[in-house]
Amino acid sequence: MTEKVRLYEKCDPKRLEEINKNKKVCKDSVNRWTDNLYEVEGWIKKNNAAVTTEQLHENFPILKDLDYI
Repeated sequence: MTEKVRLYEKCDPKRLEEINKNKKVCKDSVNRWTDNLYEVEGWIKKNNAAVTTEQLHENFPILKDLDYI
């Protein structure tokens, strides 16, 4: 019987609510870091006029496919 109860613990509404709350926090955090990376990219471009977008993407591949969730 204990094993059956454990199987259904995953569907507990309180647990699901907590998971959903944590997902929102994680999504907000990822988007905040995305903002930070865009800010760093902009700062580099502003302070180093000789650096092109292509050079940045070559040296920092994460910027190439970066997007918000």
